[in-house]
Amino acid sequence: MTIAAGQKIEASSPSALGGQLQSQLSLLRSKFLATVVERILMFEEMIHNLEVDQDSAVALQNISNLSHKITGVAATFGFPKIGALAAEVEHKIVEDRAGAISTRDSWRDTSPILEKLLDEMESLLDS
Repeated sequence: MTIAAGQKIEASSPSALGGQLQSQLSLLRSKFLATVVERILMFEEMIHNLEVDQDSAVALQNISNLSHKITGVAATFGFPKIGALAAEVEHKIVEDRAGAISTRDSWRDTSPILEKLLDEMESLLDS
């Protein structure tokens, strides 16, 4: 951007910038909410794959990856409980993998936490 000599530059007031930021966060929050159904369905497909033992290690890794993505944004957009539960799911899977826990045992350990996460995500749809 080039500014000519003598050209006035008007700075936005802090309240105007705050309003713009709130507007952008509101838009991003709406986009996050729009993806909740899709993410629930993705988790349910991965759970199904684990239960029928179809690529169970891959499905467990995919659950960890999706949980990681949710962890990174949920709290920012006003959903700290979802972020915390997603972090717990991811952490449990990573911890089990580091401890050479079998996929079946890791799933047994992780599934109750994932169910809580899904319940919390589904509650967003009810509100």
